[in-house]
Amino acid sequence: MRLILFSLIFLNFALAQTKIDDNKYERERLFERPNPKSLKSSDIKNYKEVFLHEDSLLIEETNDGLYTDDFYTANDNNHFFLSYQFSSDYEEMNKVTSLEMGYQHKLSGFTDMWFTGILKRTIAQYDSIAEELDSSSDPDADGSVTRLDAQQSLTTIGFGIGYRFRALTDFTKNPRFFETAFAVMNYNAHLDNRTATKYNGYGMNMDYGLHYRTSNTFHYGMKLSYNVVTVTREPKDDEKKPDRSLVFGWTAIGFEIGYFY
Repeated sequence: MRLILFSLIFLNFALAQTKIDDNKYERERLFERPNPKSLKSSDIKNYKEVFLHEDSLLIEETNDGLYTDDFYTANDNNHFFLSYQFSSDYEEMNKVTSLEMGYQHKLSGFTDMWFTGILKRTIAQYDSIAEELDSSSDPDADGSVTRLDAQQSLTTIGFGIGYRFRALTDFTKNPRFFETAFAVMNYNAHLDNRTATKYNGYGMNMDYGLHYRTSNTFHYGMKLSYNVVTVTREPKDDEKKPDRSLVFGWTAIGFEIGYFY
């Protein structure tokens, strides 16, 4: 169900792009994608369906009651962010906690596509991110060890690609709301504190974010993240890989703050 949920989220913004009417497509064809810095506010406002389909013009009020010049969010090229996440199980939210920091860069030549790199540290109880196996079915497998609430530590580094869009936020009619969706492949170093054994392996996470732009540069918001990780330890003698592997999967929800420039 979690995978279906995230698939629907990604499908949501993909379908949003196909629901543009024919006139918008025709107008898009008339324009060679210009450098956002070369656009005047009047140009952007005159062709909102082209230039404000996934971006916004932001206006800030100064301390003396005046207003700054319009800021066009298509000029964003880089993004630093910090995120704190916890279990999506509201009854036991503290069973999974993650601290994540990352950097994103807008890809030139690809409309609203972004590259991302992340570094994340996760501390979780075993039974909140994995299922205890029946030891009688495969007593030699690492997954058959009874861990219950034993602490698991994961250090994750990952790289991926994603998209910034305004599908659900169109209903708010507020130009400061944005959504993001990212798919990230990652490498994980894992420590099982039940057996003091080190594992490593690969995984992926799919992230959905809903953000509010508080200024030209800063934002805050929420993040929903689905994570899948498979890790293995070094073999002993002729052990098979499944016998020395662990599989984790969890959904996390959290807060994010970030800075654009």
